[in-house]
Amino acid sequence: RAKLQLAMWKCLSYCITVSMGVYTLAQDTWWSQPELYFKGYPHLTTSTMKIYYNIGFGNYAYQLYTLFHEPKQSDFWAMFTHHICTLVVMGVSYFTSFTRIGTVILLLHDFADPIMEFAKCWLYCKNQRMADVFFGLFAATFLVTRNYIFPFHVISACIPYGVYEDGERMPRGYAQYFWICVSCLCLLQVLNLNWGYLICKMVYRTVTAGKVGEDIRDADVE
Repeated sequence: RAKLQLAMWKCLSYCITVSMGVYTLAQDTWWSQPELYFKGYPHLTTSTMKIYYNIGFGNYAYQLYTLFHEPKQSDFWAMFTHHICTLVVMGVSYFTSFTRIGTVILLLHDFADPIMEFAKCWLYCKNQRMADVFFGLFAATFLVTRNYIFPFHVISACIPYGVYEDGERMPRGYAQYFWICVSCLCLLQVLNLNWGYLICKMVYRTVTAGKVGEDIRDADVE
């Protein structure tokens, strides 16, 4: 029962965050063209972006806090590193006006999460078929958003496009903040690859067993 309640709460919070992210990006068309993430920098941070950033920052700060008060999983330190890197990227990108790419990064890292929690809800409710369906949807969404779009359309856009016409790195005079963000993004991608591997293991186990089982990270660690 406790696991079901936690999954339902996380599913609701992620749905709110993702909905706000989709609404924010739907206000314009630049999000589909990586070369426009930096064009015309610095950009105006819209009111919807500010709201989305506040919701996202609060969500990850809350997750970082609750990480120490929930049953410890085998990827505890990976989650801790993920939350710290995400908060750093959000904070730095907000105050340096890299909010276009920051908004895309936040949405990509949240998009699969409500599907995962929804799959857990069905599993805890003993509805195996629906758990299998939503786990498959989660796995596909995670691998596409975090292990394809994020590295090949977001991180890859930072180096070639994050410069002014004269070749100086953005923001002018404070390039160290750019490299802090890029370093955090690369670390996030390493974590994404690790979780992608774990998801593929779960997919293999699901196919061979005929049903999805417990989260392979759920084993408590000392």
